[in-house]
Amino acid sequence: MKGLSHFVSGIAAASFLREAVQLSAQGGFPLLLAGLGAIVPDVLDFRIARFLQRLDVEVRLDPESPDPQAMAEQIAAAVGRAASAMDPVIVQLHSARTQGGLWRQYTVSLGAETRVCVGPLVATSGRPAGWGAVGDTAAGGQSGGDEAPRALEGRASLVQFVRMDAGSAVKVDAFGGPTIALQRREGWIEATFLPWHRAWSHSLLLAAALALLVAIVSRPLYGALLGMGMTAHILGDQLGYMGSNLFWPLTRRRTRGLGLFHSTDALPNLFCVWLGTLLIVYNLDRFAAEPILRPWPLFGLGMALPWAIWIGASWIRRPYLHPDEGDGSAERREEMPMESDLGSE
Repeated sequence: MKGLSHFVSGIAAASFLREAVQLSAQGGFPLLLAGLGAIVPDVLDFRIARFLQRLDVEVRLDPESPDPQAMAEQIAAAVGRAASAMDPVIVQLHSARTQGGLWRQYTVSLGAETRVCVGPLVATSGRPAGWGAVGDTAAGGQSGGDEAPRALEGRASLVQFVRMDAGSAVKVDAFGGPTIALQRREGWIEATFLPWHRAWSHSLLLAAALALLVAIVSRPLYGALLGMGMTAHILGDQLGYMGSNLFWPLTRRRTRGLGLFHSTDALPNLFCVWLGTLLIVYNLDRFAAEPILRPWPLFGLGMALPWAIWIGASWIRRPYLHPDEGDGSAERREEMPMESDLGSE
């Protein structure tokens, strides 16, 4: 989920506590504390854990003269190293920025073999810039000024089968690029996507410990609010694909998520923010001296409104969609290699 979704979900969870609502109505900050607590797990990851990981193998793509075969062989060597090592081998897949400020996109697939596919130049948003798909220029299509490389794919056999915890492929485009931890198992290799993310920071036990600490040094209410915010964040992340290490330090591996949607999907994030806002409004009214809102009309009409707007907007936009996009095939093709996309989850 996005940061705003987590923030609102934390406040919504805290709004069920009468004391928190009453103190906030008097000018206090209890509800804000829960919202801040809901972004603590990701702050710990992106500000601390991300920079503490070691790197064993660094894979780089030359955006001007890409060599996917050499990259595939480098990754295969890392898998062979992991097959004979006790500790995990951390592989960094670096992004490739061009002089024009664009990024050369590529995809790494793992399984019985590793496959590196070089893609188009993309903007920071990930949208193709210049030409739309891999091989357009090589196939005689219009390049729009970008010369596509002819050696677009590299393959290398692996000594053991590799199973990734969040899908079978990783797309690399803008910013820093992801890391993968290769860990030997019984007869296979486990590939953990972003091993520094959603590990110890996304533990329910850590949330409980921090809540207890805050309760001891300040007041029980503040500890409860911090714990509720962190818990709302962790449980919200479990709706996606990657999951979290829910019971660190008792466990060392992430519990796989339900896979209902990706963290970058706009509609689920909008739904979360909207539902959280409705819950906050309902609880503020519920704890007022004279409540005026009824739950069924509030949530029934409140949830029907955004769906009606979304359906209406989709119907209006339909004639203007690119022919590829009318049946959703373009979105599916884009999503297939992004089963493990983080997106700022």
